[in-house]
Order: sequence, then C-alpha cells, then structure tokens
Amino acid sequence: MAEMNRRALYQKAKAADEEYVRKLNKELNLITEWKLANLSAEEAFQKLMANKRRLTEQEREVHRVKEAENELYSELLQSQAELAIADMQLIPSIPSEVILRQFLSGMNYDRPMDIPPAV
Repeated sequence: MAEMNRRALYQKAKAADEEYVRKLNKELNLITEWKLANLSAEEAFQKLMANKRRLTEQEREVHRVKEAENELYSELLQSQAELAIADMQLIPSIPSEVILRQFLSGMNYDRPMDIPPAV
C-alpha cells in the first residue's frame, strides 16, 4: 500500500510538474510574442519617424522652391514694368492717329519725314 501511495504521489508530482512546465512554456510564448510585437512596433515607429523627417525635408524644399518662384515672379513683374516704362519713353509725341496706328503696328520709319517730331 505504501508503494501505491508513493506511486500516486509520484504521478501527482509528475502531473503537477508537467502542468507547471506547460504554464511556463505558455508564459514564455506570450513573452516571446510580446517581444516580437514590441520589436515590430519599434521598427514601425522608426520608419514613421524617418518618413516624418523626410517629409519635413521635402516640405522645406517645397517652401524654398516656392520662395524662389515668388522671387522670380517678382523679378518678371519688375522687368515687365521696366519694359512698359521703356516702351512709353520710346513712343514719340504723335501728331495724328494714323501715325500712331502705323507706329503701333510696327511700321518701319526709314525716311526722316515719316518720323514724327518729338515734343
């Protein structure tokens, strides 16, 4: 009978050990899954931050390009204004509407008498 009790205790202890090992393995698996998920989240966060830095750099570049575009547009407007002023200074005092039309249509004045007098 003592032998049977010993075997029963042994079986109980063995079953308890197996249950303990099973629970430990389950916990280890959960810890491993958690670590993998944590690593995956960390990698995703690093990629997100890299993309954010890249986007910020691109936004700065877009801003620089827009500033350059605005500057060039301002220079274009200034040049057009200067050209308009120069054109106004080139147009002589015109005595008649006919001569004005000829002048504006690009007629070449190759004879001195065709050139309207300046006032």
